[in-house]
Amino acid sequence: MAKQPRRTYTAEELLERRRQRHESRTSSTYKDFLKELEREGPLTSELSERAATAVLCALEQRIIRDEAEHLEAQLPQRLRFLLQRCEKHEELLPREIDRESFLRLVGEHLGKSAEESEPIARAVLRVVSRRVTAGEIQDVLSQLPADMRALFPQEVLQRAAAEPKRARARPQMEPSAAQRRGLVTDIVNDLLELPFDAQLGVLRTIAPKVIHKLDPQSREGFMRDLNDEIARADRGEEAYDIRPIEERH
Repeated sequence: MAKQPRRTYTAEELLERRRQRHESRTSSTYKDFLKELEREGPLTSELSERAATAVLCALEQRIIRDEAEHLEAQLPQRLRFLLQRCEKHEELLPREIDRESFLRLVGEHLGKSAEESEPIARAVLRVVSRRVTAGEIQDVLSQLPADMRALFPQEVLQRAAAEPKRARARPQMEPSAAQRRGLVTDIVNDLLELPFDAQLGVLRTIAPKVIHKLDPQSREGFMRDLNDEIARADRGEEAYDIRPIEERH
């Protein structure tokens, strides 16, 4: 059965498709964050989003603006948007906030008492500690009083105490595995939506440079596998595809 010719897209259409894929991946990351937060308890699905915003907004009122921005850069994009819309966020100047006033701020945001806010704050800080780099958590902890640091998980505090203090100049953060996979998916999708001649030109440019890096034995195995995949495609069977199934089209 003859395959249907692949449609080509204009530059504007390619940008729009990339934007849609990015929004879909962003939404998925944020939903995963909220689900993880709900599993920590005592948070319902209705409360988890408000709780994350309340705790982080209160936390950022205690640390310097640069550190708040570094912390936000590692959080899901949707959560960053909510933080920026938080009415308290405009007051982001370092304030002498201790544990009691921190929990009171969280409670005011959620309509709860300081006592009710403590387990909520602990749950949010546990999830955030798993979502950002250890170095970033160490930087945040260095700006908090001891009674506020105690709201973080004990293993996080122990790890931070065992590590030497970092210099303020920080190297550029390496992208996560998920970010690298997303980038590869975007590149492959965009290439496959180019006109065929352009696809062929990219292939002829990249293939020799990549294959040249292989040792003779690895090169022989790669070429054998590649020929097998071409044969599968010729038979109309599913060939190797680095992209997740839901990203293939």
